[in-house]
Amino acid sequence: MPDEPFGRPEPPARADALLEWTLPEGAKGLTILGDLHEEFRDMAARHGERHARRWYWRASVDLGMRYGAQRLARATTNVDGRGGETVGSLMKDLRFGVRMLMRTPGLSAIAVLTIAFGVGLTTHTYSSVLGAVVRGLPVPGSDRLVVVQEFDRERGTEGDMPYRQYLDLLDRSSGMESLAGVYDGTINLSGDDGPPERFQGAFVTANALQVLGVLPILGRVFEAGEDGPDVERRLVLSFHVWQARFAGDPGVVGRVVRANGE
Repeated sequence: MPDEPFGRPEPPARADALLEWTLPEGAKGLTILGDLHEEFRDMAARHGERHARRWYWRASVDLGMRYGAQRLARATTNVDGRGGETVGSLMKDLRFGVRMLMRTPGLSAIAVLTIAFGVGLTTHTYSSVLGAVVRGLPVPGSDRLVVVQEFDRERGTEGDMPYRQYLDLLDRSSGMESLAGVYDGTINLSGDDGPPERFQGAFVTANALQVLGVLPILGRVFEAGEDGPDVERRLVLSFHVWQARFAGDPGVVGRVVRANGE
């Protein structure tokens, strides 16, 4: 008996899609597909639908490989079914392009550099917009974060806010839940682990990582008062620096390193 006695059994849709893509167009392909459907239903009635579906898949793959190879062979010939050149025309265009590049190397180099610059600029812009606008920053509540900078009305320029100005804003601001100071920079790490290496980093107030809601994998973030002028200097390593410089060693917490000569 068929596995499903109710309803008319239908062949696998994906196998049919494979056949429709590989079989010849027109009456020949439709005839082959119709014969396969009739054979599938007859086999399902005699041996069950599960057996018929396995047979149909084997037949579909066999026919797909056979007719797919023929289609690929036709596509790689110099003349297609409509009498137009395909691969032969492509090879002629490639040879012509190579000859033009050899005749005018200077102009060709400028064109290549211009295209490369355009592609690079487009990729950078798209990546920036995707990361900052579409995806947002990888911190909790990123839609509530704002950047406060100093604006010079006379010059019409923006710049970093002096630390004293930040402290004044910290005392008087009432429209923000919390404020933190961040200054981007580079940090040169050196020590017994290898030659000096320069990494991108930041100098921050003690509450910066807490404001962003960032929790450490190991150790802790800065505590209140650790950003004062006379306290022991401390570093929080990014995951990248932890892996690249210290090979992911969990014992790095508490070790002394030399950063920017200190």
